[in-house]
Amino acid sequence: MKNRNLILSGITLVVLAMLVTTVYAGENLITTPPFDHEPRVYLLKKDFDTCDPNDEYGSVPPSGRQYGCVDFLCDLRWNEYAFTGERIRELVAVRDLAGSIDILSSYLWVDTDPVVKCNQVEPNFKCYGPENSNCPNIPDETTCKQWESAGCYWSWKWYGHDIDLTQIPQKGPAPQGYATLYDKLYECILTVTENMGEVDSLEPEPEVVGRPAGSEESCVFVRATDEIDGYGDSPIQQWYFNPAISVNVYTSDGDNTPIQFETPFGAGQTVYSTNTLKIKNEAEGGVDLYVWIAGSDLISPEVPAKCPISNVLESDNIEYRCKIGTMFNNPWHDLENPNDKLDCTKEACQAATRLLPDWDPVLNVLGNQHTAECWFRLNWPVPCIGEFTDGMIYIYARAI
Repeated sequence: MKNRNLILSGITLVVLAMLVTTVYAGENLITTPPFDHEPRVYLLKKDFDTCDPNDEYGSVPPSGRQYGCVDFLCDLRWNEYAFTGERIRELVAVRDLAGSIDILSSYLWVDTDPVVKCNQVEPNFKCYGPENSNCPNIPDETTCKQWESAGCYWSWKWYGHDIDLTQIPQKGPAPQGYATLYDKLYECILTVTENMGEVDSLEPEPEVVGRPAGSEESCVFVRATDEIDGYGDSPIQQWYFNPAISVNVYTSDGDNTPIQFETPFGAGQTVYSTNTLKIKNEAEGGVDLYVWIAGSDLISPEVPAKCPISNVLESDNIEYRCKIGTMFNNPWHDLENPNDKLDCTKEACQAATRLLPDWDPVLNVLGNQHTAECWFRLNWPVPCIGEFTDGMIYIYARAI
């Protein structure tokens, strides 16, 4: 009998036997550190509508406590205050390292209340350049840059401002600059209302982080929230809303002493005041004022009177010159009668004229807690019969 040998070629199959004696099911075998996903809020740009009745969202109501304000500085103010009807606009970037889909909402808060729901916006880049150029018609960044020599540049404008999105900082895996995977952009537009800035002395002052103790300033910030109630805040700003306007008008020799003149030797003379008028800006909230001056006609308690054609000495026979700080208006100017049919501009307010008519209008601003001083002289006409001791000086002041 022949033996047959079984030859296995190729792969040799090896079978191993395993004995499983215990199966263990455990918990918490894998852990991860807490994920940093709370939103971060970065302020990109601020914009204001102050004293402006024609912004693109509709008309702004006239301001309240100060009866309007003077709009000649293109919405510029040296302190942070705003009146009823004025607007504060903020553009913010919200970054979430868990992804922008995690960002739920954004609100602008005033003290302890969310007052404005912010709306999400998208960058809208265009090609801008000199007036009458073809830059706005250039469709893309590459083509726009080819026209740089003609002054063209690629930009996103928000209320007329060029927005630099590279100011959003790098954070973790999120790069510097705007990234749709991590970021959303929001604009928040706050219109000041009459109740803002009011302090109820019967109620305890709410505890607001960043608000100085006993201050009447309001804290303004933007808060963004995510899907699991995490939140992030922009830096807190202090604003005075509807501050009271107060002007202290007095003379150099006493609060209730009127402006007095030298005794004339007769008609046809010019006499000078023996004291000066002082005007101090004591408005709340750091409010700066624009101030004008006017005067009434002088009347004589002794009748009959005539000076020179009627029974009153007209105000334009009185001249004034004033100084604010070291800015002194050397030329004399007539003291005009007020006229409430007229509007207020930087040049005149209801015919009242600027304290410093010969200086740049910007330098006529009376800063908060600053004092202006005015001198007067009286030109006696001929004929002039009577005492003419009763008259008024009017001071008009409005916030800027």
